[in-house]
Amino acid sequence: MSTFLREYGVGALFIIPLIEDGDADFVNDYVPAGGDATVWTDKLISTTLTSLILGFDSLSELPADGATIDEQGAGTASGVVEKTVVISGTVGGGDAAGFFLMRSVTGQAWSNNDVIDINGGSTSIADADSTTYDLAATAGLIGDMGNGRYAIALSPTEMTCAQGSIHIVDSATKTVEDQAILFETYGNASALHAQNLNQTLEAGADAALVTRKLDHLVAVAESDDPVNDSILAKMASTDGDWSNFVEGTDALQAIRDRGDAAWVTATGCALASVLGALDDSAAAGDVTTSDTLMQYLKQLLNEISGSVGIGAMPTAADPANGINLFEMLRAAMGATFGTATDSLEQLQIDIVQVQSDTDDLQTQIGTAGAGLSDLGGMSTGMKAEVEAEVDDGLIAKRLDHLAFVSVTGTDIADNSIFARLVSKEATADWDDFVNTTESLQALRDHIADGTNLTEAGGDGDHLTAIPATVDWLDGGRLDLLLDAIKVPTDKLVFTVANQVDANMVAISDDATAAIVCSVAEAVSLMPNGNVPAMSIKPIASIPAAIITSVREKPLFRNLANIQSTIYSLFTIHYLIILPV
Repeated sequence: MSTFLREYGVGALFIIPLIEDGDADFVNDYVPAGGDATVWTDKLISTTLTSLILGFDSLSELPADGATIDEQGAGTASGVVEKTVVISGTVGGGDAAGFFLMRSVTGQAWSNNDVIDINGGSTSIADADSTTYDLAATAGLIGDMGNGRYAIALSPTEMTCAQGSIHIVDSATKTVEDQAILFETYGNASALHAQNLNQTLEAGADAALVTRKLDHLVAVAESDDPVNDSILAKMASTDGDWSNFVEGTDALQAIRDRGDAAWVTATGCALASVLGALDDSAAAGDVTTSDTLMQYLKQLLNEISGSVGIGAMPTAADPANGINLFEMLRAAMGATFGTATDSLEQLQIDIVQVQSDTDDLQTQIGTAGAGLSDLGGMSTGMKAEVEAEVDDGLIAKRLDHLAFVSVTGTDIADNSIFARLVSKEATADWDDFVNTTESLQALRDHIADGTNLTEAGGDGDHLTAIPATVDWLDGGRLDLLLDAIKVPTDKLVFTVANQVDANMVAISDDATAAIVCSVAEAVSLMPNGNVPAMSIKPIASIPAAIITSVREKPLFRNLANIQSTIYSLFTIHYLIILPV
């Protein structure tokens, strides 16, 4: 949606493109109907546009906005021109064709080829044309300019608002999409933008002088303009009222022409002593009773003209009763005012340069900062600033302690990720962590020599989960058991295969029972029944007390190890139990 800026209370012309309904192309076959266009003002009141359309050709003179055109001759058709839209030809060539957007149409209807003049004159400026543009007296029409462009005119009355919108709705044929444009006004206290954008800097300064009535000093005749008790009023009148000043008697010339000898030579009031001599020095500071009129005038003229002789530049002061013009001017200009840098002319030059620089920046930055997508061109200083900001952010979040800065307990918050990784407390606290015993290196050192893997319990510094392979370590439980078994089995003599020699030393009942019990359970758990041919003494014949004693041996703490142990004895030593 577009937004236009127009002057407050001045008739305005809007040219907008219209899009075909349901398409992306501009419309070229739209026939506007009365009421298709409405205007909404800041009072939220919708009204149909009041402009009318009158086609013309052979236009040789351009009527001013607001001019009245008439049908030349006996015809009574008349109307006020809001805006003139030329579509083809030129006014200077006398072949311009287009249409008038009009208001206040009166009299009879216009007809094709009616001769048009301005304000009832006898000179033809154009001919009415209904072949290209309709001669319609229906309000709210939109002027077709061709190529998808349409003209809409608003009257000064319709433009007397702060802001508004124009809505185009083709409710009858839906040839075009519903569209709207916004407009804002300027140049009036009631406008959205009070400043007058049509005014130049010089005109603005001139307007300020007029507002302060300083133009009346020389350029404009005054009409009781000085405010009571202003500098000029107090200079002219004893009571500070300018209206009491009478030129015929109070002007300097009138005083000079009076020529009253008694008045001039009166004792104690000699005019010469009051007027002073031409070569009197200008008064310095506030005038006193000892100063002559000449000294007072010289001081005033020096201050006005800026000539040598000003006693002291007045101090700046805000406007108020008792504050003179020079004090106010000093305040307005500032204590460091210099014409080379602060004059209106120099300010205008600076404004042009600022505008140029701003346009250049806008070009470089691009729409929505598109020009900033490549930051590779950042200066070294800018990069350093960015790096410093990032570094400050890392430090603020203490992320520099990961590798760059030593850490203390207060650096890591309780229950943070790292605190929970190292502490087992309900409220994880980094201060609980001792790196000499709990770091990865310290834990690895405990595992490497196997010391902690052989401890089965207690409160010592060890790992509580003991892998099965630990039993096979040199000096482990199974190793010690096998060493104990090896002592009596080394005494067995095998002269004949699968037979124990008759002179073998007898094994005690307890030992035999323990071995048989272990073998029996190992055999029963061997996979796939892989058992060598043998006879095993029935377990039932072994006293219960012996079996219980055997089961309580450390060997039975890990049944899988027992299986592996006994199975290995079978396959390695071919241990044979004599048949019963």
